[in-house]
Amino acid sequence: MAISFALELKSKRLNKHLTMRDVSDALANKYDVTISSSMISRYENGATVIPLINLWVLADFLQIDLNKIAYLEAKNKALEKSYDPNKFDGDYK
Repeated sequence: MAISFALELKSKRLNKHLTMRDVSDALANKYDVTISSSMISRYENGATVIPLINLWVLADFLQIDLNKIAYLEAKNKALEKSYDPNKFDGDYK
């Protein structure tokens, strides 16, 4: 879930015109959860695993649909699993 959540996290934050510091401050005020702006940066870059509580508050605050992300991750994994680079079933057009 890390990569697609990371992309969605950054996208939602930027679409709301929020800095990482804005998000950090808002999470502290609304949820009483401390996530530094540098940690948010690491989450957005997929550089670290996000603890469940932080995942939840970020998703709730930025209105990120975790079900959608989980579905897309599962779909991508299924596609990767079925992909065979030695098989070609079509035309390059």
